[in-house]
Amino acid sequence: TVSEAVQASTALPGFYRPARINGVDYVDGGVRRTASIDVAIEHGADLVICYNPFRPFTNRVAHRYVPETGKFESEGTPLADQGIITVLNQVFRTLLHSRLQYGLRQYQEDTNFQGDIIVVEPTERDTRFFAMNPLAFWEGPKAGRHGYVSVTQSIETHYDIVKQILQSYGILMTRREVREGLERMRRFGGSAEGDEVLLREVPRRELDVA
Repeated sequence: TVSEAVQASTALPGFYRPARINGVDYVDGGVRRTASIDVAIEHGADLVICYNPFRPFTNRVAHRYVPETGKFESEGTPLADQGIITVLNQVFRTLLHSRLQYGLRQYQEDTNFQGDIIVVEPTERDTRFFAMNPLAFWEGPKAGRHGYVSVTQSIETHYDIVKQILQSYGILMTRREVREGLERMRRFGGSAEGDEVLLREVPRRELDVA
């Protein structure tokens, strides 16, 4: 059933016990691979768009010399000093991100794959995403709204290269569309109208796109 599949897909070891279906135990697919890009490619996809919200956080702690005291003072708090949950969060993100990068390098070196892979991620300094608990399903709407803003900002930053890749597959994108959605989400935030930005229908295209 769908509910069993969802249970198995979210059975992250250490947090939830394996989901037993027809006598077989299943765990979160992230244990084996970060993203199933290979599945899309095996099914003939030429363009793969991968969204990875689990990017490690770059926590810069500055050390400043204070002449008045003759000592160095730190600005910021190291992650190691913020508790075991913060440390495990960073470790979890680092493992997933490094495996994703390893997989991407394999496809870059694979002469049989002539397509394109677009990876969209939060910035390395996105404190809001880092602070979100991925297992707190009740925060899904908030994560969705912030994810929309994060993705749109990433597209805006790399607009020229993303537009060039999409156009080669017959997908048209304008900077106006990117900015309009971002402005609406920023303006209405958690309101119903803001949620409409996430739920709006996108016309389907007959393309080998995953």
